Amino acid sequence: MKNVFTSKMTLKYSIALGIIAILSIASYFTLNKVISSQETSAAVINATNKQRFLSQNVAIYSLCIVNTQNITQREALRQEFLQTIDAIEQAHKGLVYGDQSMNLPGKLSPQVHTMYFDQPLNLDAQIHHYLAEARALANEPLTELNPSNTHLLFILSDFTSDLVDSLNLVINQLQKESEEKNKKLQVLELSVLGTTLLTLLIIAFYLFRPMAKKIKQESLKLLRSEAHTRLIIDNAMEGIITFSQEDTIHSFNPAAVKIFGYQPHEIIDKPVSALITKTSYRKLSDYIKKTVKTDDNSTSHLIAFEVEGKCKDGTIFPVELSLSKFHQEGNLVYLMTVRDITEQKNVKQRLKIQYEVTKVLAASKTVEETTKKILHSLCDTLGWDAGLFWQLDNKTNVLFCKESWGELSETIISDTLFPKHITLSPVPEEGIPGTVYSSKKPTWIPDILSEPDCRYNVIIKKCGFHAVFAFPVICSEEMMGIFELYSHKIQQTDEKILNVMNTLGNHIGQFFMRKHSEEQLEHLATHDTLTNLYNRRRFEEELEIWLANSRRYGAYGALLFIDLDNFKYVNDTFGHKTGDELLVHISSVLKKRLRESDVLGRLGGDEFAAILSHMDKNQAISVAKQMVETVHHHGMFTNGHNTDVTASIGIALYPDHSTIADFLISCADQAMYHAKEKGRNGYCIFSGKINHNT
Repeated sequence: MKNVFTSKMTLKYSIALGIIAILSIASYFTLNKVISSQETSAAVINATNKQRFLSQNVAIYSLCIVNTQNITQREALRQEFLQTIDAIEQAHKGLVYGDQSMNLPGKLSPQVHTMYFDQPLNLDAQIHHYLAEARALANEPLTELNPSNTHLLFILSDFTSDLVDSLNLVINQLQKESEEKNKKLQVLELSVLGTTLLTLLIIAFYLFRPMAKKIKQESLKLLRSEAHTRLIIDNAMEGIITFSQEDTIHSFNPAAVKIFGYQPHEIIDKPVSALITKTSYRKLSDYIKKTVKTDDNSTSHLIAFEVEGKCKDGTIFPVELSLSKFHQEGNLVYLMTVRDITEQKNVKQRLKIQYEVTKVLAASKTVEETTKKILHSLCDTLGWDAGLFWQLDNKTNVLFCKESWGELSETIISDTLFPKHITLSPVPEEGIPGTVYSSKKPTWIPDILSEPDCRYNVIIKKCGFHAVFAFPVICSEEMMGIFELYSHKIQQTDEKILNVMNTLGNHIGQFFMRKHSEEQLEHLATHDTLTNLYNRRRFEEELEIWLANSRRYGAYGALLFIDLDNFKYVNDTFGHKTGDELLVHISSVLKKRLRESDVLGRLGGDEFAAILSHMDKNQAISVAKQMVETVHHHGMFTNGHNTDVTASIGIALYPDHSTIADFLISCADQAMYHAKEKGRNGYCIFSGKINHNT
């Protein structure tokens, strides 16, 4: 009977096994295609992600190369910079043309191909342009590596963020296409699986009825396990958390463990609110409520949703999450992918600090304007509440508080509790500025109230400050000043910020030194080097300005032309050094006879001129008379020798004598010569046809 049964079942078994074999082969190729598709999609997405990460590194290396002073270190950074550029180019070629070593097929979908080669993104052109600028910067000679380098400014411009945004759009498109492709493959896989199950059920009805129930149960378990595993594999690079509609956490992958510090057994079955702050949880709840209102069979995503995460130890940090929902065994389940973006934000902040300070240095015209803007930029970018700038007087070795920003107003600075200056010699006074001056390095105190010897305890408590940060402004080893920032919060020391500010301090110092040199050159171009009075060119400019204002507002005034009598005798008899000393002395006493609104200049040799605004004839005569007496008193004797130096002064009135600068000077000059003809040591008023000696 056994043989009869075997004979009858042989054909059926053969047919059944053949069908099962065919269906098994079909299932194998379907699954293999799913896995291959996922690997290829993952490779493409990872390569694009790599491009995005390396593009951001290009900006960081660019700043490091420009800001690094050490030649050896700069060369090492240049090599790393070039390797980063090559890596971006290799990844780009692999994405566009394919690379078997990277598992990149080189076949782009029409949508992605449009993003790469058509407007508005034209990502291929963006990347080539960006790499060209980066290579140009890498190959720049040392003399061109400065904050104003055009290639550096391009890399630090909005183009970099636009390139990263374009890469993000491509990544989103690739993820979308991967998901759509996976859905189609899943449908195919389910179709093959359904056919297999149906065939098995038919076969089981005749052959394996006792095992039908067991096979069905194991198949359902396999499907659930496969779906869950697939979700984890697709997002393995980021934290994966699933939770129920009641906010109870169901799963917690290793990446999430690393991000939040919880082990799975410590957080599973706990609420999601344990992982984010209360404010962020309210935002997340609002989004979840919106997704609940959508179709139950749809999948809802929240891309780049930034919240504040909370570690096991209570540390608060920024995270970026994406949220989707699916149904499992009839229950609504949420899948949350999280990514720690702390370092990304820190890098962005450091780049912004350098960009803001560089922008201020490029736009500012004076040191005073620069310090105020830098204080504002630093406090605003770093999130500090107040700041000071201490300027060093190298002659007296004293730090003077020149600028303030935020809550440290002028009222507080002038308070006796807060010093307006700090003496550094012979020993620097205690406090942050003194410490920075001594070390010539940045100093950071997370909580200054914990320092027992803090000399600012009273003012710090009055303002409620905790953290203090200061860095020096140095050029060629010479200290020029100190920036000091205050925060109401306890701010933990950030070594990378310290390094950035140390470098920026040197750049600011170079700017200050350059501006001081420019001011000195401008001063030399407009002032007499001996008396420090306006020279002829600047005096004539002031006269033109005064006459223009006088014409506009109907004002009046006088011009005095002063010439020293017998001055050549002093040079010939006592030497030019004595003559120079006499000129300096006389210019000083003449200036004391004038008001602050008046202008005194040395036109050359022993000739001086003065602009007297809002003076009539009698007032101008009074001033001229005082000047004659002053020169006679102070110029008769020099180093015990009788010099007989006096002054002859010519007076021209505006608008009576002229409204044109050259003519007015000529009138005063003629009046001066008339005073000399009358015997010197006197003054005359220009009268046109007749000069009256008064």
